[in-house]
Amino acid sequence: MALSLVVAVAVAFIGASAAQIIPAVFGCGIRPLPPGSLGTSPRICADGILALAAAIDGSGGALPDWDQAAEPIARACAASSEGLDAWAALVRLRSARLQLPRDHDAELATLRRDVEAHIAGQLR
Repeated sequence: MALSLVVAVAVAFIGASAAQIIPAVFGCGIRPLPPGSLGTSPRICADGILALAAAIDGSGGALPDWDQAAEPIARACAASSEGLDAWAALVRLRSARLQLPRDHDAELATLRRDVEAHIAGQLR
């Protein structure tokens, strides 16, 4: 009886963990940043992420002033869970861009789409 209870708890825990981890790993259920007017946190976050993503593509990811340019954008993105997810997608793109040679742009296409998926269509 006790063994059955332990197995049931373990299965429930594994199922709950899988339900949270699998969508995050495979990008299911992406909630884009809500549209906002100029000057609002969602708009600053979206515009900044798009600008930094374009700069990453143009510079090969090696932005000399990344910390200075990214700080206000990161703060704006931290205002919501959608913003944090969008920021994480951008950081993954930058990390991959820094690690891959320039002739591997095709491998980055999925990460670029992930960044764009976090930005609402009317903000792109």
